[in-house]
Amino acid sequence: MNAQIPCGLVWLIGIGLWVSSCQSFLDSTDWETLATQFDADVVRIPAGEFIMGSDSARSDERPQHQVYLDAFAIDRYKVTNAQYRRFLISTGRTPPRYWSGIAFPAGQPDYPVVAVSWDDADAYCAWVNKRLPTEAEWEKACRGTAGRVYPWGMIGIRVTRILMCQITLRILAMQFGGMRGIFCPPL
Repeated sequence: MNAQIPCGLVWLIGIGLWVSSCQSFLDSTDWETLATQFDADVVRIPAGEFIMGSDSARSDERPQHQVYLDAFAIDRYKVTNAQYRRFLISTGRTPPRYWSGIAFPAGQPDYPVVAVSWDDADAYCAWVNKRLPTEAEWEKACRGTAGRVYPWGMIGIRVTRILMCQITLRILAMQFGGMRGIFCPPL
């Protein structure tokens, strides 16, 4: 068994506005400190069974079944631009297409890196002595052991997107004094 910790780069599958829980670094230029803090922040997932798959989703997710996994740890947060930049500097690999050389977009050190291939994600994880999680590890970390459909519970994706839209707009309104011309559909 590979004892490496699964790497949070797999979180980049979902693209959207990510509000960092690391507010003290939002205005910082110390990207190395930010990256180091994120590197060390992992969640321990206990050994045991969980419900994997679905009886009502796509055919490749059927049937729903119990799976046992040994204990593992997984990154708490998505791999950030600041973390990925250190990797690029060290390895000389090609940066994501939306970067300017090895410079990520201004003001986005704590945003998740996106537009990275599976091979680049795997190389990054090896570089930090971690690995990408297996499908089962990813699903257990997201769903928990209670058989939740989504990481946040059983509420459908449409309702959740609307709620996230409303929350995001409220945050933007607080930070920038309001956003005109942008709206979310009602619940």
